[in-house]
Amino acid sequence: MDALSAGGVVVISGMAGVGKTTLALHGAHRIADRFGDGHLYADLHGFGPGGEPTPPGEILDRFLQALGVAPADVPGDLAVRAGLFRTLTTGRRLLILLDNAAGADQVRDLLPGAGPGLTVITSRGTLPTLLARVGARPLVLRPPDDEEALALLVARVGTDRTRAEPVAAREIVARTGGLPLALAVVAARAVTQVHLPLSAIAAELRAAHGTLDAFAGADDEVRAVLSWSYRALEPEAARALRVLGAHPGPDVSVAAAASMLALPEPHTRTLLRALVAAALLVEHRPGRFAAHDLVRAFAAGLPWSGDQERREAVHRLLDHCLHTACEAAMAVFTARPRIPLPPALPGVVVSAPSPDAATWFADEYPVLLAAHDLAHRDGFGGHAWRLAWALRDFLSRQGLWHHLQTSQQLGLAAAQRLGDRLAEAHCRRGLALAEANLGRYSAAREQLRQAAEGFDAAGAVEFLAETHRFQIWVLDCAGDHETQLELAERLLETYPPGTAASYRASALNSVSWSEIRLGRFGPALAHARAALASGEGLGPYSLADTWHTLGSAQAGLGDHEAAELSFTRSAEVYLRVGAHALAAVALRTLGDVHRDAGRHDQADAAYRRALAAAGGSDDPRAAAISAELAVYRT
Repeated sequence: MDALSAGGVVVISGMAGVGKTTLALHGAHRIADRFGDGHLYADLHGFGPGGEPTPPGEILDRFLQALGVAPADVPGDLAVRAGLFRTLTTGRRLLILLDNAAGADQVRDLLPGAGPGLTVITSRGTLPTLLARVGARPLVLRPPDDEEALALLVARVGTDRTRAEPVAAREIVARTGGLPLALAVVAARAVTQVHLPLSAIAAELRAAHGTLDAFAGADDEVRAVLSWSYRALEPEAARALRVLGAHPGPDVSVAAAASMLALPEPHTRTLLRALVAAALLVEHRPGRFAAHDLVRAFAAGLPWSGDQERREAVHRLLDHCLHTACEAAMAVFTARPRIPLPPALPGVVVSAPSPDAATWFADEYPVLLAAHDLAHRDGFGGHAWRLAWALRDFLSRQGLWHHLQTSQQLGLAAAQRLGDRLAEAHCRRGLALAEANLGRYSAAREQLRQAAEGFDAAGAVEFLAETHRFQIWVLDCAGDHETQLELAERLLETYPPGTAASYRASALNSVSWSEIRLGRFGPALAHARAALASGEGLGPYSLADTWHTLGSAQAGLGDHEAAELSFTRSAEVYLRVGAHALAAVALRTLGDVHRDAGRHDQADAAYRRALAAAGGSDDPRAAAISAELAVYRT
């Protein structure tokens, strides 16, 4: 703690499983309130199983957006990007945690400018060049000595057992190298099998050390302990660990695990908890299970009965992700036509996340992105482009625009390999959404043009109409409001009264917003009210959008009390689905309405609410609002 309290740059190094991340997180939480300008965290995946370390440019992109830089303003050149990061962080009291660094090259560009902040780096290496160049302070975390490790074992298995078998207890400490992770795995078995003498456990560990292929270097003890623990599992639990080795992470739900195993959820939950009892998994949130990188790497290396067994497990996982994500997308984003899906394999759990579909997306999107990469790598092209479709609107609404761009590019590549022009059109439309959010309007228009051609050639009328709605939005972003209104009115003609209510409501809202942009508040008010009246079954985002549009029309007509109610309702719906940045936009706009009306106390209150909402999001729009309203921070 003394090392962290001094600020500057601290490198916590040590072998795998020694507790670097645990120490860093514990220390950071204890002193977090000293850093009032913000906290930044990134897992650099320097030693994660099966993947490359995260490029520093990707981390910088995320950090810059968190500091209020608009995505379109993030420099493309890595050196310029790093320079901007140093400039923005100079003099600020920031706490930055860079976890699991592969080496000095990965973190060099992630170091902030000079100031009173603290940067904590964890790595298996000591990063000597970094210590020399920036004066970082080393904190080498060594395994506990024999007495400390014995105390850890005693704390887990009890004094009576270790006193009864002191020689066996000390051999267990020696066989695990004193590493906390390895000790935890061994102690878990001792606790769950109280009839098993410590001498028997020590003998099994002794045999494991003599027969196993080891990880390189300091991982030998952990590898041996994990192999020993795996062999001690019941056959079904052992199969569960082996199958979960194909899961891309970062964690797994019961439904996803059940799909991979082709087992009922209650039985799967029992198996997962058996792995928790063996200290091979942790239930870090109710119903969500994760593993240490070393355990994940060990599980990924376990042998399958054949390639087909693994491929079928991955196929079932991707089916679960795809079908459930599509159901969630249709529950949250109702103003979009559904794409057809091939049937899921037998044994796949297709969850029905509604009415909490937005929460499900927030929980699952890191897994969905990892599954999307897995589909791309393993040649599941149909899953790759359909998952891109399912993720599209959530990633856009949450401001995860670079993830949106990458997912649509991967989906587009898969569609082109399949020779599926309709799938290609879907991904081009999603890519246009990313390009426009990133300020690349010309590129967005070109992607939409090609998407429209593809939908038109396929006779996909509903998807063509949705593409026109995207074109309206891009025109709005680009400031061409006359053309925007013309296209919105043509879109409305596509959905006459009596057609799908959510589609017509969305078209009415597009017309209303286009009229607002041209200062035509009277017609805009009528169209916004019509959108709410005809929008039975609107998803939460569309409903919140329409309340925001109505509030803007009311404010334009000087009806500030009505506008306050509309913006408040919009913000409430956005907050309910976790769209903190969009809620902050609505509340900031409400503050502007009060300010323009001379109601400064109400304006201050709205701005403070906007600031509070923005604080719950990493969305670049939220960061921009936080920077703009910093004067209202209490």
